[in-house]
Amino acid sequence: DDEAVRIACCGALGAVGDAGGVPWLADRASNANVAKAERDAASLALLQIRAPGVPAALIRAMEDASPTARPALINLLAERQETDSVPALLHQAGAAETDVRKAAARALGMVAAPATLPELLALLRNAPGENPDLEQAVARIAHKIGNDTRADPVLAALAAAREPAVRASLLRVLGDIGGERALAAVEDALDADDPTVADAAVRALASWPDATAVDTLAAICRTASDPGRRIAALRGLVRVAGLPADRPAAQTASLYRQAAENATTPAERKLLLSGLARVPHPDALAMAIASLSDEETRSEAAFAAIAIAEQILPAHPEAAAEAMRQLADTNIPAAASQRAAALLEMEAGFKDFMLSWEFSGPYRDDRVNDEALLDTPFAPETADGPAPAWRTLPLRIAPGKPGMLDLADAIGGEHCVAYARTWLHADAATPAELLIGVDDTIKVWLNAELLHKNATPGAAIADEEQVPISLQPGWNLLLLKIVQFTGPWEFCARLQNPDGNPLPHVRADAHPEF
Repeated sequence: DDEAVRIACCGALGAVGDAGGVPWLADRASNANVAKAERDAASLALLQIRAPGVPAALIRAMEDASPTARPALINLLAERQETDSVPALLHQAGAAETDVRKAAARALGMVAAPATLPELLALLRNAPGENPDLEQAVARIAHKIGNDTRADPVLAALAAAREPAVRASLLRVLGDIGGERALAAVEDALDADDPTVADAAVRALASWPDATAVDTLAAICRTASDPGRRIAALRGLVRVAGLPADRPAAQTASLYRQAAENATTPAERKLLLSGLARVPHPDALAMAIASLSDEETRSEAAFAAIAIAEQILPAHPEAAAEAMRQLADTNIPAAASQRAAALLEMEAGFKDFMLSWEFSGPYRDDRVNDEALLDTPFAPETADGPAPAWRTLPLRIAPGKPGMLDLADAIGGEHCVAYARTWLHADAATPAELLIGVDDTIKVWLNAELLHKNATPGAAIADEEQVPISLQPGWNLLLLKIVQFTGPWEFCARLQNPDGNPLPHVRADAHPEF
């Protein structure tokens, strides 16, 4: 009769028990009248016990349990990844009790194989009302199939379905699965005569797993007369436009501009500004600044403008600074004013240093010493092996050193190498001088030609090294290899005319739009 003794029994059965202990443990784990500590101990024991016959005993206990107790035991079967329970779970997924159906659907999504999809789709066709757990189970199992064919069973079911509620359910599943053929089917359903089906198609696109639905969502934002569909498409556009894609930032800004032309309420305009804040492009910044004239969205526009300016500051410092000066003359929240002022102060200290870079690394070779790392080729300077991974270099400025990028803070590490790259755009063939400061050693390539090497370590001093370069018209790739011994790891770079004057009409951008 002592709870502590029963809890101890649970732990012992988890370690040394067999199938004979399952009924007692199942009762303790699923009985709402049992204290939580004891339920948890019994559940843990059922997860741990691995003797022969235990899965079958747990399945029988689940089937014999009351409807209120059954979900807890279904969850345990899922956590144990008991694939032999699938037939029993399929039966429970059609139970009259909602909680049982939901638990069985979630469990099937975890343990069922793609071969069960026809039976799950049959359940979905006969499910009373909406059944999001069953829809998610179908999608989750479909994701276990290869990319090219995972949507095929659902597409076949959609082609055969006639009831609007069933078609809507299958469209929601396709919105979770994704894929080219699934996208085409959902786009076709936008023109369905039944509003239930058309609404489901819009919401499926809004939840699409990748960025391929973005153009369709933008079109719905422009053309939908139904407010509900337009706001659903707007939410989807904001979400999907933020997913990874090869689409240039300027194109994303254009999508937002088109959608904004048809945003009729303050709520819709605020929603668009929330997404626009993540688009790192001067066009997006211009849109946010233009929205300051709308009193109902001015605060959102100000914060969006600041967020964009912070992202594009390294590549477009003048555009970012001009936008922040416009904010200074506008009635915006104090927090926005403070951030804008801080950004202006930061930009003023940059002078004409190049701040827009991508990096790859750090790379190491324990077979050589620090001095030899400079002449040890790694992926970014070789054509062999896998392509190097490049990431945007965080804007970390060394304290008290305007324009000096702090690699130790941004990347970290010692006895290693990092590569930094950016593209320089010139309107015409342009002779120039590259001024560099670096800690520790460096190599410099322009358009794959090695132009400079300094193997002498030392503290980074701005403009200490001068490298004559010749820029071709258009984009030029500048690649640096920077070796870190120990201590500070920094570099800075800027361009000037060979006569020492500023170099106009040349800009650096780590993410150029070729």
